[in-house]
Amino acid sequence: MGQEKNEIDISLIIPTYNSQKYILKTIASCQKFLANYRYELIIVDDGSKDNTINVIKNRFKNIKILKENHSGVSCARNLGITNAVGRYIMFCDSDDLLIGTLPNYDFKEDIISFSKKCSEKEYRTKEEKLALIAGLFGFNLEDRERISIDGGSYSKLFNRKLLIDNNIVFCEKLQNSEDVLFNAESIVHAKSVRTISQGIYLYVKRNTSVTHVIDMGLFKNHIIFLNKIFRTINLLSSTKNVSVETELIEKIKSLYLYQLVFRYFVYCNPQKYRADYSTYKKIYQNNKNWSNDLNRKVEAITITIINKFGLENAVYFSKLYLLSKKVLKKQEKSRIL
Repeated sequence: MGQEKNEIDISLIIPTYNSQKYILKTIASCQKFLANYRYELIIVDDGSKDNTINVIKNRFKNIKILKENHSGVSCARNLGITNAVGRYIMFCDSDDLLIGTLPNYDFKEDIISFSKKCSEKEYRTKEEKLALIAGLFGFNLEDRERISIDGGSYSKLFNRKLLIDNNIVFCEKLQNSEDVLFNAESIVHAKSVRTISQGIYLYVKRNTSVTHVIDMGLFKNHIIFLNKIFRTINLLSSTKNVSVETELIEKIKSLYLYQLVFRYFVYCNPQKYRADYSTYKKIYQNNKNWSNDLNRKVEAITITIINKFGLENAVYFSKLYLLSKKVLKKQEKSRIL
């Protein structure tokens, strides 16, 4: 794929934190996946307290090891981007796996997204990009077919020049949804996005992963995220897009309200969550009900309860729902993306 003889095709960035149990298996899967390409692996350790670095050190070729002082996954990924030299950049978490071997494609697009659920297609117009961003949240727009593109930064190749020229990095103020914002900003500025119908990424659910830190600052996080994502979506504004853009923004407001109920309000005292909800309404509600046209039933039910019976009842519902899951011990399993 490289245009020059010694050009690196793909820089694969792997943030690590206390990953000694899984990192060797992850690296092996990455090497197999990229066997048809000139590549580099960039390990960015985020202040591990275990033996992660020593497990990797002096063991592999084509690997750079960088260190961060436990600054978070966004800082780690950004350091990786800064030090990458590949034509394309890819991301993998240290406890996940890449599947199989990537065929030798001659990629031309700015973003290539892989999913076993998507169709083979190329997207270029503002309308198509808006539909892609809706897909990041699991939405379809105006009864159009939903585009299967995961909100995570994995399962994708990003043209490094696209990122550098447009100063696209992970927002270091965010602990949640930083991937979605990064993807959306990349889509907006990309000349073309290609989707390939192939599952390449095995997501493994573990509580110790760098992307699964519990954050009680979720309310502040979501306000920052929503303001940034709405500005990003507005870059695609056109006379053709007015209704679908409005629809998408309203759905996102409701989805992130649902997240606050289940992941933040449920852990707050009533005085705190009422005050924060009042702030959220002042910023985002336009004197009407929240949209309950969401992807999952539990999301739609939660928003419907808020609209009809108020926030307190939605918080009570979330407590019962989470308790039932705990009793049933229903846990998320590994899955191919």
